[in-house]
Amino acid sequence: ETHDNLRLAARSPQYARMRTALCALCSQQGAFGFANGVEWFATEKIDVHGAASLNWGAKENQIDFIQRLNTLLKIHPAFFDQTELKLMQKGSGNFIALLRHHVPSGKKLMILANLDAEDHTNAAWDPSRTGWSSLKCWDLITEKTVTLTATKALYGYRLKPGQVLCLSNEPDDIDLISKTKMKDFALSLRIQKQRLRAKALDVFRFFHGL
Repeated sequence: ETHDNLRLAARSPQYARMRTALCALCSQQGAFGFANGVEWFATEKIDVHGAASLNWGAKENQIDFIQRLNTLLKIHPAFFDQTELKLMQKGSGNFIALLRHHVPSGKKLMILANLDAEDHTNAAWDPSRTGWSSLKCWDLITEKTVTLTATKALYGYRLKPGQVLCLSNEPDDIDLISKTKMKDFALSLRIQKQRLRAKALDVFRFFHGL
């Protein structure tokens, strides 16, 4: 959202929720941000010369939803560096099927998003291109079990209006996310190591130069 565009929630809260998830789950290396007010489904257009309402404290909001997305980005390897992103969707329908593959660990996620916030759509993709054979998987956003369909060499799932899923074929990922959620503001081990490495390089540069 910028001052050049209408607020996402001005169309509908469902549309805003879908676009928020889409930006987070399709991000490069987990880089995700948003204009303040998105979490409160603010509808008043941003004015750089004014003070538009943020809809602060609204009962209908997506605070917990955004917290869940941030936890996913922070802890799951498929949102780290060295991750390959491939669009996998097949057939008609206003949706995307994005495969996230973290090469070093082999971890994979399938992001399904219905870009239509008003109608259902049937998402489909070719499983032979994913290396993912199981029809049973888990949505890391809701922690619900999801059963895919198999038709004519394609896997599929019927998405509700504006529905976004972050699918894993490893049930242990649910526990990984749940445990991390209990530790507010905790840094992942990857970020801790990255910081230590940066500090070590600073010390090396100080004594040895570039």
